[in-house]
Amino acid sequence: MNITPSSVKKLLNTLVTPEYDTLIKDYDVILRQTKWGIEGVGIDVNMYRDSYLNIPTGDYITELEGRIRNVMKYLSPGFVVVEFNVIEDLFFN
Repeated sequence: MNITPSSVKKLLNTLVTPEYDTLIKDYDVILRQTKWGIEGVGIDVNMYRDSYLNIPTGDYITELEGRIRNVMKYLSPGFVVVEFNVIEDLFFN
C-alpha cells in the first residue's frame, strides 16, 4: 500500500480523533526514510493548550500515543515517530 500524508490523516481522523476530539486540533504528517531505505511516518499531534492543561494525568498522552501507533498498523509503515505540540487556541480557532 502506498502511504500518503492524506491517507494517514484520514485514518487518524477516523479512528483516533473522535475519542480525543477536545484535545486534538489536527495532525502534521511527514513521510520519512532512513538511509537504508526503510519508509516510515512522522506524526506531529497538535493539541489545544487549554485541553492539554486539563487532562487528568500524563498517562493520557501515553495512551493517545499508543492508540496512534496501533492505528498505524493498518498502513504498515516501517516505523512511526509521534510527537506532541501544544498550540495556543486563540491563534488556531
